[in-house]
Amino acid sequence: MRLNALFVVTCGCVAPATDRIEVAENALGVKTIEVNRTSVDANPVFEVRGLDVAGDELAAIRVETGTFARLPGLPPGTSGSKITLRAGTEVRDIGSRQLTDVVIAPLPDAVIPFAELPEVADVVRGDGFLLPARVQPSESAYLEYACRNDNLVSGRTALQCCSDGTFGPTTAFLRASDHYAVYRLHGSPCSALGGGSCDGASCFFGPNGWSNVSYDPGPNARVERMGWSGLAYDPNQCTIKSYGSPQPAAFADNGGGSLPAGQGCPGGNSGGYWD
Repeated sequence: MRLNALFVVTCGCVAPATDRIEVAENALGVKTIEVNRTSVDANPVFEVRGLDVAGDELAAIRVETGTFARLPGLPPGTSGSKITLRAGTEVRDIGSRQLTDVVIAPLPDAVIPFAELPEVADVVRGDGFLLPARVQPSESAYLEYACRNDNLVSGRTALQCCSDGTFGPTTAFLRASDHYAVYRLHGSPCSALGGGSCDGASCFFGPNGWSNVSYDPGPNARVERMGWSGLAYDPNQCTIKSYGSPQPAAFADNGGGSLPAGQGCPGGNSGGYWD
């Protein structure tokens, strides 16, 4: 049942409008999901929590959208989305410049089974967020490859790239300057998510065909030959993983960008928005 009565409290928060949804039996032990839609200091907040039979949280996905003093991987004062992913004792914060059509990725291994529960995926996508779709056997899997110069703007360097065709394609890599994990999508230059027309910074895909990125500052990240298809791991794919200590590269590739920086899309002052 959704609670429609909202009231503002002194912390700058708004009491959540809450839905509870029963979940089919699953290996995680999630019995219900709790969906909260609220705001903090005028920033809209969406959260879905997986609860066990006792009502204790097992995993959660939270997205807050607005302007932040600091977002992972992005300059101070950036407008975008802060994605918080929780599973057990693991908590990961991901920064994205997207204000709409926010891509919830890269997903830590511990969160993937929760995100894949049909009830969770339906709620997340129903609220306008994007989750990486499962890689089906008929689809192209993630494949590691040498980071190409024409995948990045000038002055950027990538390490350990991998790509797939889930959205058209997607690409994941490590940013050479700080080893932040980067996840982004590719489509038609200066177009909306569905391929339609758009103006300036409202475009999902920028002038080089790449979306804005999601940054995961997870410790000791690396891209390696291990991905997921359903709840089963597939060695023919690759994904981003984090470790408790520095790890050697799973494969050694790097490349500097060759695309011109500072470009924008027609119809708005968006130069450099996708750099």
